[in-house]
Parts: sequence; C-alpha cells; structure tokens
Amino acid sequence: MRLFLAIAALLASAAMAHANINSCQSLFKSAPQSLGGHALTKRENLEKLESGAGYLLQYTRHKAQRASIFLYDRGRSTFSTDDLATELSVSASQIYQLRAQGRNVTDGDVFFDRPKKATKGLFGLAFIYMEYDGRTQQNDYITLGVADGCLVKLIYSSPGARVWSNRRFDRLLDDLLRSIAQ
Repeated sequence: MRLFLAIAALLASAAMAHANINSCQSLFKSAPQSLGGHALTKRENLEKLESGAGYLLQYTRHKAQRASIFLYDRGRSTFSTDDLATELSVSASQIYQLRAQGRNVTDGDVFFDRPKKATKGLFGLAFIYMEYDGRTQQNDYITLGVADGCLVKLIYSSPGARVWSNRRFDRLLDDLLRSIAQ
C-alpha cells in the first residue's frame, strides 16, 4: 500500500511539473492593443515573482473603467470543474470584500452564472453589484475559463448604471474570447 501511495504521489507531482506555461506566454505575447474600446495600459510578468502566477494584462477606458486579465496555470495543466468553480467563487468573494472594506455598503449582491453553450476560454461568470457611500454604484464582473491549459481570468470594474457597464463588459468579453480563439 505504501508503495502504491508513493508511486501515486510521484505521478501526481510529475504531472504538475509538466504544466505548459507556453500557452499562457503565447496569450500574453499576442494580446491585442485594445479590447472593447479599452486600451492596453499595463503588461506584467508575474512568473518572475512566483512560478505558476502567470501574467497580467490591464486595459483601461477611463480611470474607473478597468479590465485586468490574468493568464496563469498554478503549475498545473488541467483543471476540474470544481477547481474552476472554487477559483471563481474565491475571486468574487475577495473583490466583494475589497469593495466593501471601509465603506458604508447600503446594497449589494453577488450573482453567478454559467454559459449555456461551451465556449473556449469561458467557464463561468460572477457579477458583483454594490451601492455604498451615498449610493455610489459599483459593478464588478469576473469571468474565468481555460484556454489550452492556461487559466484566463478577467476582472472588469465599472461605476455607474448597470446597463452601460453590462454593455461595456459584453464588448470586452466578446473581444477577449475572439482573441483567445485565434
């Protein structure tokens, strides 16, 4: 039994060691200069700090309308549905806490959704709606998916009316998914 456990542990560690960072690097290097009317304003190699942390692309339209795209593999090449669901819910929780910190939140909620049809690079969506400090409204969108062994996480933040934020987010997500599919 010990021999079986030792072999299983060795195989698991070997599988994790063979994560394909090339997919994330390729997406990072081929990132478009704009997505959904937002200009690329920041590129950061997080792999230099920690293996598996990946890369960051940041797109900005106005100071308060910002998209952050994280391309990473956590040192793995495959992800289960449970892994992705956990990653999405943890990210949504962290953003909700960040937005609520030090503010008088008067209304807010987190919604989760899954696409009806399978789309490359898209597993699920989370939407955070929050009103605080005299009814200032903040909308945050989190999407997560896998493209060729690389986790792709988009976090989009936009203040103001939800209908306009939704439109900007939809354009941005469509452009991102097109970019991934190429």
